[in-house]
Amino acid sequence: MTRRKMLLPGHVVELLEVLERSLTPLQIPYAIGGGVALNAHGYRRHTDDVDVFIREEDRALVLRALRVAGLVTATVMSPFMYMAKFPDETDPEIRIDVMVPAGDPEISAIEMAVRTELPEMGSEIPLFDPEWLALSKFYSNLPEHRRDLQKMWELGLFDVREARRRLGLMDPDSAPDFDAELRSFERKDSGRNRPKRPR
Repeated sequence: MTRRKMLLPGHVVELLEVLERSLTPLQIPYAIGGGVALNAHGYRRHTDDVDVFIREEDRALVLRALRVAGLVTATVMSPFMYMAKFPDETDPEIRIDVMVPAGDPEISAIEMAVRTELPEMGSEIPLFDPEWLALSKFYSNLPEHRRDLQKMWELGLFDVREARRRLGLMDPDSAPDFDAELRSFERKDSGRNRPKRPR
């Protein structure tokens, strides 16, 4: 178990609490990624939503549990992404994104979730570990996810050797691209933002 100081908005904590109450009784594997995991691992970035990753076989069960908890659910992109929100919530960003990955790194992140106590909740939730989180950011085409990866690298929040090892086992053809991405961060780094731990 790890414990980190976090600065999550109250509405995110409320979503996490509903999620925890809904999924814990189901006794299924799941993991929180996205901005919540980034914050928990030391990168203080604002987030308004909660990204929860579940297995395909648990999708119907999870969506039903969230509806029983009083949330409204909708399909965003079947069969990979759904959302759940409070019925009276008008901000479209304040929601739970239910992600159903088709493969790695997210499937392994679910299986290897790190139980982490969130100070705002006083309880543990399963999170992507830093290496799976970094690899999930690497696989994304979204510019903001690449910025997240760069910031994680600058802050030394993941073990580069371990991330490379996992990528080599999972998708060896992508390893050179990962190395090139990290080298591009080194070129952008003027010396002010050196990683905090050895690479």
